[in-house]
Amino acid sequence: MNRKTAEERDMENRKRNIVIYGVPEKKTDNMSNRKTSDGEFVRDLSDAVFNIKLDDRDIDKMYRLGLWAEDKARPLLVAFGNGEIKDEIKIKQKS
Repeated sequence: MNRKTAEERDMENRKRNIVIYGVPEKKTDNMSNRKTSDGEFVRDLSDAVFNIKLDDRDIDKMYRLGLWAEDKARPLLVAFGNGEIKDEIKIKQKS
């Protein structure tokens, strides 16, 4: 019973996630600088492409998938604070 509720909770949390491919990754060993750069990119992308203004509270978590390598850009996982932002992006993406 607990396993099922944990799985349901995990699926519910993943509904707020998007994965963005091809985002240039800042070439530095300083993880804090890379994370700041990724946050700026996501906010600029959402504003310029989807006309959605995001602030820091709208992004619940954000991190790169895979191991860091200097010669490639890893996919970027963004989890929004609520699913409404993701739904709005999906709607605007289709139009």
